[in-house]
Amino acid sequence: MHEIVNLADPGCPLRIEYLKPAMEQIRRRARAGLMAAPRVGMAVGGLLLGVREASNGDSRIRILDSVDLPCSHSSGPSFTLTEEEINESREMVAEANALSATSKVSVVGWYCSKMRGEAVLSDSDHSFFADLFPGAGQIALVLRPDIFESMRAVFHFRDEHGAVMKGPACEVDEWFPVDAPPVEPLAETLAEPAAPPQAPDPPPESPKVIAIRQLAPKPAEPAPAPIPVMAAAAASGETSLKDILGLAADPIDPPPAPTPRSALFVEPAFLLPPPRQASRLPLIVAAVGALILLIVAAYFTRDSWFPKPPLSLTFSEDSGSLLIHWDPDAVRGVDHASLYVNDGGQPAPTVIPLDRLELNQGLFSYARKSKRVTAKLDAGSTSAFSSWFAPEPPKPAAPKADTDATGSPSPVDTQPAALAPALKK
Repeated sequence: MHEIVNLADPGCPLRIEYLKPAMEQIRRRARAGLMAAPRVGMAVGGLLLGVREASNGDSRIRILDSVDLPCSHSSGPSFTLTEEEINESREMVAEANALSATSKVSVVGWYCSKMRGEAVLSDSDHSFFADLFPGAGQIALVLRPDIFESMRAVFHFRDEHGAVMKGPACEVDEWFPVDAPPVEPLAETLAEPAAPPQAPDPPPESPKVIAIRQLAPKPAEPAPAPIPVMAAAAASGETSLKDILGLAADPIDPPPAPTPRSALFVEPAFLLPPPRQASRLPLIVAAVGALILLIVAAYFTRDSWFPKPPLSLTFSEDSGSLLIHWDPDAVRGVDHASLYVNDGGQPAPTVIPLDRLELNQGLFSYARKSKRVTAKLDAGSTSAFSSWFAPEPPKPAAPKADTDATGSPSPVDTQPAALAPALKK
């Protein structure tokens, strides 16, 4: 968002605020006028557009934009207007107030720059101030640009009795909308990390008491019972066929379980089937989804990390049509806007609705009917105002001096100016 500068002066009943882009635009105009002519410079001036607010006896003016006033500098490098230029300025003030009837933005005063001396109003400035801005609360901004130092700005205002009073003063320097992140102190960065808290020592263990008991004697294993057939044979002293058959009929113990195979005889690893790897498709889908969400969030929050430039109107002429230009980035995110055009001081301006496609083009062609066109663009919460004047036609060349048949100047023209009356007699 654009930064607002509040100029609070305890001795001034009027509080003045301005948007930094608007004051930066005025600063650049005054700086360009200073560099326009070597050593002397060219003073510039224009109208101040803003809003007025009053609550609980506190008056406040906020400057939102500015419009250049035409000055031919016929009397020198100072900002001194001719009678015709003063009339054009008066018409511009009336047209600007007519265009601002539907909104709070209006003409709150004017500004001019000084090439030398202090930033004060001259006699011609006081006359211009009283002629075009006679009402109470009107302000006049005087700028004093410098090549090597910051530009000096002094506000003047007209009180409720009509007297011009000096208001707050400040220095206007080039500003940057993106602030650098704060740098951490080096001492804190190089400080050693705190040691982790140590656990408390465990309490001393009590001595263990081992109870010794006397083991019971292991009972003797019973002797294996003799095989019945073998016992009978031993008793009789002979082995008969019946004994042999009885031995065959006795149950035979099951064979012992096979011992496990040694690791040397297991199957090698390259003969075993490879383990099944987990699929990476869910990870890829999650990464793509997170990237899409990041792009969407960056698009909807682009106004916070990529601020819009200030809205302004410029003109150009092409084959009899007047082309009105603006920066499409200044109206980014706006779907509908209104273009108010006043052609030649008509009573009510012509309202031209614009949709998003026309706003993104940044250009509107208007068939003008007069030599002066004033336009205002209302796009959401921002607006811009500017005027166009047709260039003056070139002056005819001065007539050449009379010559005689030989091509040389006539004798009358070659005589001194003092002898001209005598020659006429």
